[in-house]
Amino acid sequence: MIIEKGGLSAAGREFGLSPASVSERLAILESYYGATLLTRTTRSFSLTDEGRVLAEGARRLLAEAEELESRIKSGTQKLSGHVRLTAPVDLGQTRIVPILDRFLEEHPHVTIDLSLTDSFVDLVSQGIDFAVRYGTFADNTLIARPIGENRRLICGAPDYLQRKGIPPMSVVALFFMGFIVWWTSNDLSVRNCSSLRK
Repeated sequence: MIIEKGGLSAAGREFGLSPASVSERLAILESYYGATLLTRTTRSFSLTDEGRVLAEGARRLLAEAEELESRIKSGTQKLSGHVRLTAPVDLGQTRIVPILDRFLEEHPHVTIDLSLTDSFVDLVSQGIDFAVRYGTFADNTLIARPIGENRRLICGAPDYLQRKGIPPMSVVALFFMGFIVWWTSNDLSVRNCSSLRK
C-alpha cells in the first residue's frame, strides 16, 4: 500500500493511520521477516527483492480470500444438494409431489429422492433427511414439527343416500378400505357430497 499510494502519509490516510503508525507497522514486518522490505530515499520508496516477493504473495492471498468469501456467500444464497424424503403414498401422490415439482423448478441445483410408502421406515439407518408422517412421532431423538391437520371423512352422494339409505359403517369401511382421496371441504361442496362420519 505504501508503494501504491506513494508514501507513508497517503497509505496512512487510506486506513485512518498516522505516518508514524504506518512506519511502526512496517518496522514490525521487517523485524518479523528479518529483511528490509523497502528502500527509502528523500523523494520515494521502492521495494527490495524481499519486499516484492512479500507484496506479490500478499496480493495473491487477498485475491484468494475474496474469491473464497464470494463462493461461500454465493453458496449460502443458492440452494443445492441432494435430499432424501419419504411420505405416505396417498399424501405423497396428491400433495407432496406437486409441491416438490414447484420447488425443483425454483431450485434446479437441488435433487430429491422421494420414497412413497406406508410401511415403517428407519430414517437414520436408511439415510432419510426428511419424513412426512401422520399422527405423533414416537422417536424423541428426531425433531418433529406439525405441518397441518388431517381429518378423514366417509362421504357419499346425497341422491344415492336418499335412495339407498346410509349403510352400516362396517360395510362402508370395508368397501372404502385403502381408498383415500384428499379433498377439502370446498371439494366436497363442489362435488355435492355429504359427510357420513368424521
